[in-house]
Amino acid sequence: MEEEGLDHILINLGLGPWQLINFLAAVVALASDAPNVLSSTFTNAPVDFHCIQHDLPHNNTHRFDDSLSKCEVSAIRTNNSIENITSDEDLFPLQPCRKWHFDQSMYLATVTSEFNLVCDHAWLAPLFQLLYNAGTMTGDLFSGTISDRWGRRLALRAGATLCLTSTLIIGFAQNYSLILIARYFLGISSTIMIFPSINLVMETLQPKHRSAVGMLLDLPYSLAIMGMGGLAYMVREWRYLHFYSSVFAFILIPLAILLEESPRWLIQQGRLEEAQAVLERAAKLNRKPLPPKEQTKSIIKKIYQANQPLKKEEEGGCCKKFVDGITVFYRTPSMRLISIVAPLSWFLLGILYNGIPLNANNFTNNPFIYMALAGLMELGSVVSGVFIAERFNRVSVALVTFMVSGACVAAIVVVPEVTWWLKWVLVMAAMELISVTYCLEFIWAPELFPTVVRARGSSLCSFSSHAGCFVASFITEVLARWVPWIPNLLFGVAGLIAALLAKLLPETKDLPLCDTVQQVEDRALRLKGLDTTQLTSLCDNEDQNTVEYEESILKNRQNRSNNERESNVGDEEKVMIINEENIDIK
Repeated sequence: MEEEGLDHILINLGLGPWQLINFLAAVVALASDAPNVLSSTFTNAPVDFHCIQHDLPHNNTHRFDDSLSKCEVSAIRTNNSIENITSDEDLFPLQPCRKWHFDQSMYLATVTSEFNLVCDHAWLAPLFQLLYNAGTMTGDLFSGTISDRWGRRLALRAGATLCLTSTLIIGFAQNYSLILIARYFLGISSTIMIFPSINLVMETLQPKHRSAVGMLLDLPYSLAIMGMGGLAYMVREWRYLHFYSSVFAFILIPLAILLEESPRWLIQQGRLEEAQAVLERAAKLNRKPLPPKEQTKSIIKKIYQANQPLKKEEEGGCCKKFVDGITVFYRTPSMRLISIVAPLSWFLLGILYNGIPLNANNFTNNPFIYMALAGLMELGSVVSGVFIAERFNRVSVALVTFMVSGACVAAIVVVPEVTWWLKWVLVMAAMELISVTYCLEFIWAPELFPTVVRARGSSLCSFSSHAGCFVASFITEVLARWVPWIPNLLFGVAGLIAALLAKLLPETKDLPLCDTVQQVEDRALRLKGLDTTQLTSLCDNEDQNTVEYEESILKNRQNRSNNERESNVGDEEKVMIINEENIDIK
């Protein structure tokens, strides 16, 4: 072979059932995430209510402001004489309300109405969404470690199991505190399974297909958003809606059982025979030939040897491993740039991408159409995004989409109410563009980080995105109640700042995945001096050439030592200058 590397083997394998199973698992994992992220728009929607006043006569009419009647009830005072009554408040003193009647014109039952999350308990309502986001952030802290240490397949299986368990608890629990705990663990399960499933897909694809397949991975999420709007319109009771929208959690378990582990990860772990066995099974499934067995074994061994310097640096106690696991992201200039800028970009992406659909109840009184259109815009971004990702580089696409989407959302603030249609056009255009960015970032993040820390790097970006979603929830659930126009302004600023950050990240389109930190540094140096179209075999060949050179030097030294012993050279300190070209390597 001219270019020995894992990507060359993947090219020989082509596309087939082996990659399809991984793709379906990622599709279902992403589809199951959409209802978890956005369902609170319907399951925990704010509804009108008023206090039930038990102590008043049925035909009594009383003059009170509507805002007071929501949280306070008037009770008849019986111990006052007529002479002492000077006002309505003396006869009907106000007391905290204990029972409410909720408007059922739009929703038959929501989390808010079932658990009376109003008045003094109103602060508990936003926790339904905020704790889910907190769970996703918590999961990001260790999901990458689980995936890097125990494998992509095990992480996906663990996440799928936790997701199903949490889903069942939320649907059947009669205690709001228990529901909040389950929502928190549901968020953890989301991050444990999503990024490992995406990494598994990316690591088993040849470079030319990663852009298209990566963009298509957003298709189920888009369809789930559209379906959520239609399903919520038909099902107005929150528990039934929760179960119907969680059907993917039940499908994911059997798919996770069928998965094969990533051969790239197995090589990193030194499990070379398992990696070769996986590739052989992949060849049978795809009905494609592999290189000769010994040649495949040699390629796998060389890739593993190229990663050994980093492995040796990571040896040590638990504390040292923990410190090294963090410092590896900031030890070299290119990794430092990626590890700072990429998470910041994902944080701002999380604010804008999640903030637009979460702002549905503040933007319109018809969240069903809003959510369905948002899903339709995202679906359009998948179709257009495949074309864009294949023909334009990552940096340019991110720069343009971030900037224009941020400008569209910010412009909504100054659009008058009479031109309501223009507001709809702007917000849906912003959703379309930011969805393209989101699809692109899912491809870009695994390409930025090397294999040895890819899952942890992806988790770092995911943590930042979920932190942005947490902030977006706070903006739409809390700040919007005080300043209605503040969400659109903040979302717009986030998009404009993210556009500036995109320019700082390296271009990775059509480049092989890097396996080591050193390859990331080499990639950065090459990108500064060469056109990206010339870098078709940058990462794998660098380490292969290095390994071949080191093996050649080692053999030369061994032959030199043998020749010295055979010729009975007595002086071991004598310096011998031997022309390496004349050495007969056995």
